[in-house]
Amino acid sequence: MSKVYRFGEFALDGATRELSRGAQRQILPPKMFECLQWLIEHRDRAVGRDELLAAVWGQVDADANVLVQVIARLRRLIDAEGMDGADSAIRTVPRFGYRWAAATQVGTGDGDTSAPVPRRAPFASAWRIALWSLALAGLVLIVTVPLRRSADAPAPMRALVLPASVDAGEAATDPAHAEHGWLRLGLMALAIERLRAAGLPVVPADNIVATTRGLDAALAPERYAERVATDWPGSRIVTLDARRQDGRWHVEAVLARDARAPLRASADGADVLDAARDAADGLALALGGTPASGASSSGGLLQAQAASLAGEADRAFALLDRVEAPFRQNPEYRYQRAWSEFLAGRLDAAGTDLRALLADVSAADAPVLRARVLNALANVQYQQGDVAGQRASADAAVALLQGQDAPAELGRALMGRAVALVRENRIDAARRDFQLARVALESGGDRLGMARAELALGVVQKKQGRYGEARAVFQGALLNLGALRDLHDELLACTHLTETYLQLLEPADALALEPRLAELIARAAPSATRSLAQLTRIEALAANGRLGEARASLARVCGDAGARCEDHPWRLQLAALRLRLMPGDASAGRDLAQALRTPRGAPADAAGRDPGRAWLTLLRERIAAGATSDAARVLADAQAWADGDTAIETPVYAALARAESAAARGDTAAARGAYERALADADANAVPADLLVVASSYVGWLLAGGDGAEAAVAAGRVAAWARTDFDAALVQLRVQRALGHRPAWQAALAQAQSLAGERLVPPELAQVPVPAVAAR
Repeated sequence: MSKVYRFGEFALDGATRELSRGAQRQILPPKMFECLQWLIEHRDRAVGRDELLAAVWGQVDADANVLVQVIARLRRLIDAEGMDGADSAIRTVPRFGYRWAAATQVGTGDGDTSAPVPRRAPFASAWRIALWSLALAGLVLIVTVPLRRSADAPAPMRALVLPASVDAGEAATDPAHAEHGWLRLGLMALAIERLRAAGLPVVPADNIVATTRGLDAALAPERYAERVATDWPGSRIVTLDARRQDGRWHVEAVLARDARAPLRASADGADVLDAARDAADGLALALGGTPASGASSSGGLLQAQAASLAGEADRAFALLDRVEAPFRQNPEYRYQRAWSEFLAGRLDAAGTDLRALLADVSAADAPVLRARVLNALANVQYQQGDVAGQRASADAAVALLQGQDAPAELGRALMGRAVALVRENRIDAARRDFQLARVALESGGDRLGMARAELALGVVQKKQGRYGEARAVFQGALLNLGALRDLHDELLACTHLTETYLQLLEPADALALEPRLAELIARAAPSATRSLAQLTRIEALAANGRLGEARASLARVCGDAGARCEDHPWRLQLAALRLRLMPGDASAGRDLAQALRTPRGAPADAAGRDPGRAWLTLLRERIAAGATSDAARVLADAQAWADGDTAIETPVYAALARAESAAARGDTAAARGAYERALADADANAVPADLLVVASSYVGWLLAGGDGAEAAVAAGRVAAWARTDFDAALVQLRVQRALGHRPAWQAALAQAQSLAGERLVPPELAQVPVPAVAAR
């Protein structure tokens, strides 16, 4: 028969996979049950981490952080303190693993037990202490569901607590009404705090504020929660309703469940925070959690948190100043004040306060809080430009969080370190940290943080030329940021994804995204990000042959003083030049030559592609004008730029400039060598747009020299994109006409014309071919 293990007030039944405590029974998630059972069955010895990972997860190389999180959840469930220590049932064996330390009896399902092993005193019951404290406070707690969960109850999903509905019993014009306005977010923050303290997975408050922004005003109440549930399919919606009547508050917390009656917990009290705290604890009990016995945040601190969540930094400061003097030495208060200073741009004050807090918070007593302070300090140092300090703070936070059940905080620490590594140009290390951060933030339920990690990872992958990987990452980030209604980051993700499509020679996909990009631009305030989005949208229109719209948009951008086009000089100049050259405006190069000769410095994070194309355009204009000595000076300037630019695409454009300069001088050997170098570099980087720029130039030079065979080989490098990209189609058309293959030329001409839009196929390529070049 199946064994039943009894320890303290608990019994673990192997047949039903239930953990019971008196009349209360709970089905454990599979990994939690198997981990607990393995430890109990091998209680005569210490169990190594690798052994547990192999036994429960089936692989030794599984993520050790997952095991740490499961152990932490088990401790919260069965230990009074929920911590590792002398009284813990699951004790840590340093540098090895864990050992089951609770006195245990082994029996069978029919109630028989074997001889007991020596027992220790029963564990303290955290939930009983919590209920007793409520009784002392004179509060009434009503949980309207049985505490015993049904046998078919699924493992709890992540709870998403919506902003509270508050009816304080006064009219909207009553001055007291404004005093209760903070409760909407304050009660939400309190409920999240209590559910998390009870060991239940919850969605972070900033994620909820982002995803609900504007929805309550736009949707009817019954559609509000429904819309959020649609955007968060992996969560369970919790609503809070707080009403005051006859001087007392009634607070109800309700968790919706598919096809079943919702779980409800309610409480009454003279103080709204006490009632809300008890309602949240009641819901936690119903969900199988263990409410924490410690105190929650004070009312003043909750008001300040609510103001910060609402983006009201000045109000947050004012509220923090009103917090009772004895509470101001509380580490949570000190952290909240320092963070509010950071949000308000008071960087020096924030840094000073955070360093003072670090001096008082030890790694031994509060490792997670200390890591949280270090993460905040890393943010301050980032804004101050202190890269070394930022990385040191993030490194310390990452080290502290190893072995802690705080995946979201670990994700933020990894993000901070990754950003510092990018600024140190350690791109491979940064990419690894962004990937780890994404996983950690997802584990912690921080969808907003995860989406931002995806966005940052995509940017790094672009920087490395990994556009195929970046496309998938940006698509995921855009999906999440859209659901979270984070306008700035959604605009940034949409811009990066559009540019990624263009570099992959997928202009139709870029055009499909253009309406969304235009809508986000219209909603965004003037900024460098909005300016970049406008110019990227113009490039997407031009790449699809919609020249009229592109020119009109460019005129509006250049005429809008608030658009800050000066933040992207290369991109602006190139967009203007390209639009003028497309219809064959020969004067465009001359008019813009001087602007391109001495362009203002590109932003620090600008890739080599934009300045590289700018120098190449200027060189071509000087060669076409017959200004030989001037062209030589441009080439020297371009090479000097390339020597100091570390972007992976920079060598492609530097080599192409050398090739075209040598071709203009008639140096065939030097031209061929430089072209082959440019082609090899572009091939190695595997960015289709760069490969097309090189192939287009190289094919033209080869055909001019009568080398049709080599031209066909070079054109073949970009033939796959002739079905989607106009310029790639022109390369194939040029080769087929030169080779004189009339059916192939007709097909290539039809393909180019289908992609042209308002662009012109060069007249000489539309003429019926004469076999002038033989393929050798």
